[in-house]
Amino acid sequence: MASESLINELFEIVQINSVDKLSYDDFEKDLLKNINLPNDEIDRALSIILSQAEVNPSVIGETKGGTFVISPSLSSNVISTIKYENQFIEGKEEFKARISKKEISNEFSAIILNSNIIDKMIDNYNMLSDNELQMIIDNFDNMTAD
Repeated sequence: MASESLINELFEIVQINSVDKLSYDDFEKDLLKNINLPNDEIDRALSIILSQAEVNPSVIGETKGGTFVISPSLSSNVISTIKYENQFIEGKEEFKARISKKEISNEFSAIILNSNIIDKMIDNYNMLSDNELQMIIDNFDNMTAD
């Protein structure tokens, strides 16, 4: 089950930035429906969304007729990010596929680069493609110390 505290924080950000009074239950239902991931990956996805929302609240989505609609591009990028991260988590299908191919997938055009991914990329530095190495270099200054 998704972490209530993460959903609460996201809801507060959305509600503060919305003129309309929003339904928490509808928000939670739409959010979880749009980040259709296994339960063990939901909290990681919510953390990514929260980090993006803290910088730019409008990135989460928009209010339409008193209902908040999650941005399809954000949910797609978050799902891609989680799938990319899974390549570094032992036991995940993506990890098994990476090990069998002996390389990291370079399907990262839509991922949200965060400190977890950077840490895992650095730990697996010798397996990164040239594009992934450049991605680390280009985004290094944007990373937090967390």
